[in-house]
Amino acid sequence: GEAARASWVGGDATPKISANMDFMDKIFSREPLDKGLYDALKALVPGAPEEVVIGVGEFLTYTVTACVRGEGWRHRTIWNVTDNQNTRSWIKLRYSKIPIVQFVIQILNQAEVMWGFDTIGVYIRTYHNLLPDQLTREDWRECQSKLIREGWKEVSLAAGWKYFLGEFEKQHLLRLGALVPYQVGDKEVRLARQLAEQRGGRQV
Repeated sequence: GEAARASWVGGDATPKISANMDFMDKIFSREPLDKGLYDALKALVPGAPEEVVIGVGEFLTYTVTACVRGEGWRHRTIWNVTDNQNTRSWIKLRYSKIPIVQFVIQILNQAEVMWGFDTIGVYIRTYHNLLPDQLTREDWRECQSKLIREGWKEVSLAAGWKYFLGEFEKQHLLRLGALVPYQVGDKEVRLARQLAEQRGGRQV
């Protein structure tokens, strides 16, 4: 049923650090933004703000998580819990006037189509978002240790994000017209490229 297909994911961001937690699979990540995920993306989006806007940081971190974890989310509905109204709005409406957010929306849409999962944004007040918040604060190591003792697994998003940025460079510079998700097999890569060619090389 629907309950069995639902997963709860929560996150938090500061201008420097982001965290994301998958409560069903007990997987969490903690990544730098200003010298990591955001810094790498900013180079591809002309006019992107120099400093990380918190809502953008949260949305970006969820999307990168979706790219890396997408295969494990197949056929699921992901309820992304956030205390940021902008993040919730971008997930719900899939629209923003901000170029860098538009860019991230495209990535999330593509990951959902390829892996076959849906995302629903859910707003909660900050005081209900304590665990992800703790991973972005000064005493984050205490929270990290506690989670690992309780059976959580920490994963890195950096390699997956580096891969996706390479895919975007191929798409824009070489006009391949397709984005291939992280860690798919050669068969899926060929299929994505073939579909793009059939559509005349347009972005998919």
